[in-house]
Amino acid sequence: MKILLISDLHSSQSTLKGLDTLLGSERFDLVLSPGDITDRHDGHPLEYLDQFINLVTQKHHLPLKMVYGNNDSKEVIEHARRAGVLLHFDDEKIEGYRIAGIGDVESQPEIPGGSLNNLTGAIAGSHRPTPQFKELKASGTPLANPPM
Repeated sequence: MKILLISDLHSSQSTLKGLDTLLGSERFDLVLSPGDITDRHDGHPLEYLDQFINLVTQKHHLPLKMVYGNNDSKEVIEHARRAGVLLHFDDEKIEGYRIAGIGDVESQPEIPGGSLNNLTGAIAGSHRPTPQFKELKASGTPLANPPM
């Protein structure tokens, strides 16, 4: 499986254009984003999120999964959940691989999550790995956006 990992778009239109070019020239099986798709200071974050989701899922026909970052508002998070692209304390099988995610619980601890209780065998992503993420990480689990 070839995964494109992209984060910290911060509502950049030029980044969307570059992403469109990349997705048109390379083959990927999944786009995984560990957060900060939008920017809290952007006046239209839901429109930007829709542009991102539609670019990946509609124009390029790829599965998209994301976690939220500290710059993604509660409205953005709920919009992503309704669109079916949010993974927060949750996982999903895609092309035989278990993909898991945990959002930035330090910035927004009140966001409800799924029932993820371990990361064994998962490809896991987090915007900012937290104690919960580290507790769930099992030996040998690949991490997207690992701690420095």
